[in-house]
Amino acid sequence: MNTNDPSDKIIKRFIQLYNEGKFKILLEETKNLIKQHPRSFILSNIIGASYQGLGKSAQALKAFKKVTELRPEYPDGHNNMGAVLLELGNLEQALLSFKIALSFNPNYAEVYNNIGRVYQKQNKHEDAILSYKKALSINPNYAEVYNNLAFIFQKQQKNKEALEALRKAILINPHYFEAYNNMGGIFIELDDYQSALNALKKALSIKPNYAEALNNLAFILFTQGKYKEALNILLNLLIIKPNYAEAYNNLGNVFQQQGKLDKALAAFNKVIFLNPKNYEGHNNIGNVFKAQGKIDQSKKAYKKALSLKKNYAVAHRNLSSVTNYKIDNPQIYLIEKLMNCSSLNDQDKCNFFYTYAKMKEDLGDYDFAFKYYVKAGDIRKKTLKYNIKQDEELFLKIKNTAPKIKSFSLNKTFKSSEHIPIFILGMPRSGTTLVEQIISSHSNVTGAGELIFMNNHGSKINIDEQSINLKNILNVRDNYFLDLKEVSGNKPYVTDKMPHNFLYIGLILKAIPEAKIIHVEREPAATCWSNFKHFFRAKEIGYCYDISDTVGYYKLYKNLMNFWNKYFYDKIYHLNYEKLTNNQEFETRNLINYLGLRWEDDCLFPHLNKRSVLTASNQQIRKKVYKGSSNAWLKFEPYLNRIFREL
Repeated sequence: MNTNDPSDKIIKRFIQLYNEGKFKILLEETKNLIKQHPRSFILSNIIGASYQGLGKSAQALKAFKKVTELRPEYPDGHNNMGAVLLELGNLEQALLSFKIALSFNPNYAEVYNNIGRVYQKQNKHEDAILSYKKALSINPNYAEVYNNLAFIFQKQQKNKEALEALRKAILINPHYFEAYNNMGGIFIELDDYQSALNALKKALSIKPNYAEALNNLAFILFTQGKYKEALNILLNLLIIKPNYAEAYNNLGNVFQQQGKLDKALAAFNKVIFLNPKNYEGHNNIGNVFKAQGKIDQSKKAYKKALSLKKNYAVAHRNLSSVTNYKIDNPQIYLIEKLMNCSSLNDQDKCNFFYTYAKMKEDLGDYDFAFKYYVKAGDIRKKTLKYNIKQDEELFLKIKNTAPKIKSFSLNKTFKSSEHIPIFILGMPRSGTTLVEQIISSHSNVTGAGELIFMNNHGSKINIDEQSINLKNILNVRDNYFLDLKEVSGNKPYVTDKMPHNFLYIGLILKAIPEAKIIHVEREPAATCWSNFKHFFRAKEIGYCYDISDTVGYYKLYKNLMNFWNKYFYDKIYHLNYEKLTNNQEFETRNLINYLGLRWEDDCLFPHLNKRSVLTASNQQIRKKVYKGSSNAWLKFEPYLNRIFREL
């Protein structure tokens, strides 16, 4: 022990205080003691660590700098100073400090880990991996390094390797809650929500108020349509961590999905207030304005996001959806430059290709537009690992199960509901959004949008993977109405415009016999083309990204609708989109009459309906009903090899 330093006993006590997280007490005691030992580099180091623990980086940096002045050859001082510089974003100076530390201790595993973190922030992924592997060669049981490696692998879309790294981290440290949370995040990316829930619950069992895990848990509940549960978690989370921007971002998404756009906007604005450079927050604000039909404001928000991150591919695609391009638009040149970067991942390529295809279509260059719609679709299909055989098997199971479901009779075993659901279904892009807009213009109807409730509660029983009995059918009914009440707006009729509910018609009519079912049909070629050229955020729609798959799926859909018609020909209202647009008042009056509603003239003016619309049709329905949209695909007919003739 240097004579400038306090006794080993005192140092041991200070280490205990540090490990217990009692940074304030530690700082006070160390500051008092350093008056007696002003040249103690160990005490200066402890002061720096205390400030770091309290989140006071500037003071920590000053203390660690003093350590390096008092003992220049002390590697811990340089490493600690580098760690603070890294936190402050001064990456080059941090790297220099770490290299100085290595010059005094070439086998310092923690320094190699920190150098990896610098490279990670610089997006030098391969350099980061080399650094992390060097750290592991020195200390094979360094759990944090495996966790950091997993982050890099995830960025490289190597989820298998990322999960393996996290498993090693957990094997070394079974209480490593960050690793469990990160594992949950990867499973979310893979749409394996059950595995994600298991990992997140493990993280929360170790640290119950772990904000990041609670935020991820809320996200899973949100994707499952459990908006109330997600909302409760997020509101409680924001009490624990009031300035957590990511939680506000998820809160905004929940409010937006509930149609509470003013609250969504407030949440996203809070994200921006907490971090003005949060480009995702600006992008989400653009999405809210777009859903409200405020196109100029949505453009401004997307452009703000792109000013913060010019290669933000999602914002480019969103901006393209609200822009009618002219040849001199500078975004065209930028996209041409960005989409040819060799370092692009598949997700960004896909978004850039869709953006470029839209630009070329607007400019009348249909050859290039088609080429890039195909390229974008190829990537999306590969990412989703879609194979139409999966859907062929699904449709077969549904048809085989339907007679078993139909054989049950609810009689009077069910309680009547205070709401009547109106299912508007059919192929996506067939006019379902317009029909919902018409119906929800009525004063007794709430337009609830695309609800995933039937899929949540009925997917297993619909294909005989859950026992088909009276109890389970009643459970589908009860759970559906429980969720529906949350989005009903206290009106007696509620629309559920999930197009793929056509898969559940048999179960719907058995579990919810009072339901109204409207099947919207559109000209087949127009429907298929519109599906193919659109990017859908929902990962379940995999058939849209290859024109042959789109046509194949359309045939499966038509076959299933014919099947339902044989069973329930008098229970399904068929509405033709072209007839609706050509003879609007006649078809609208028939539709309202079928629903058992009194006539209201507002139903003839759906473009004046102020409700939020989150689907890809949110701009079209802000315009008056117009004819001829089903012919838009014809400009691409020369490139389609007559594939629509099969229809």
